[in-house]
Amino acid sequence: LNFQNERAEPPETEVLEETLVATTELEQPPEEVQYTDTSYTSASFESLPPPVEEIKPKKKKGKKGKVEEVAVAKKTTSSFDWSDESIPDAEEPPVEEEEDQSKLKKRGKKGKKDKKKEEIPEFEKPPNWRKMNKKDRDNWLLQRIEEWRAEKEAEKQAILAGAKEKRLAEARARAALMVKDKEHMEVRKDLLRKTVNLFQKFEQQKLEFEKRKNLRAEWHQYLRCDGLPDPRVVTQMNTYLHLWRQQDMCDDNDLDRRCLEVLPMLDLLDEITADTRQYTDSQIRNFNEVRVALREELSNAIQFASYTLLRDLEHRFQWPSIKLTTYEREFKGLRLNFWVAVRMPTRKPKPVEPEP
Repeated sequence: LNFQNERAEPPETEVLEETLVATTELEQPPEEVQYTDTSYTSASFESLPPPVEEIKPKKKKGKKGKVEEVAVAKKTTSSFDWSDESIPDAEEPPVEEEEDQSKLKKRGKKGKKDKKKEEIPEFEKPPNWRKMNKKDRDNWLLQRIEEWRAEKEAEKQAILAGAKEKRLAEARARAALMVKDKEHMEVRKDLLRKTVNLFQKFEQQKLEFEKRKNLRAEWHQYLRCDGLPDPRVVTQMNTYLHLWRQQDMCDDNDLDRRCLEVLPMLDLLDEITADTRQYTDSQIRNFNEVRVALREELSNAIQFASYTLLRDLEHRFQWPSIKLTTYEREFKGLRLNFWVAVRMPTRKPKPVEPEP
């Protein structure tokens, strides 16, 4: 049995003791933080005590409306004296002294207002002032004050009456001025009405006169029978222009004849185009076209006549000297002048004699 027990029990094993050695770093000394009056770090505020809540002063009203203030002392939990800048500013209670004074002034019985003190002047004392007793003096002074007040009131009423009279006078003057302006306006309206009627009458008379004048001019043109067209008839003017354009040349005599014929036509056409009441727009447009065509043909006639004259200097020009020749002639509504410098002939070289 013993053998079995010994065999059953395992042999004891040696237990090794293990020792753990923990190495730790040496603690460094804390950094010194320099605090100033105006700048702090976040760590410095963590170490500060919580701010102290200020208790607002309580107000108590007395019986007669007086305000009593009970100040509560500040309680601090620390014995340290912190600087004013390090502690955040607490909200100061609003100053209500002025409001309280204004409220006290406003309070009072209703209906009473501050009246200005009446300034009573010093009166001249009567000659028997020394003989008068106190009662007589008071009576005299009261009577004198009443008289002074009556005089002052009379002066005030006189000033008010004068101002009222002045306002009434100004109102009467304004009313009289308005009436006068109204009368002048009526006179001006009457004159304007008469003037408009007179001008309308003159305008009608002018139209009738122009109409009679045109009829008379047409009759005289018909009786003249000179072969010239009537400027009021566009077809006759177109025929006259067509025949004129067929002529190739024009001298100074033809120019004189054209000036005598065309210039009166142009004047009449100017009058017709200026008066737009008797003719329609299409008629005025046709008259303008005829007028422009006449002016263009007259300009061409002047150029042709000038060219014809310059081609015949020896017979048509005057020779005041051998180097200058001139031409002068006056037409109806036109004056034609020419000054031409004549080139001297060049000497021909002597002919060469033939050799023998």
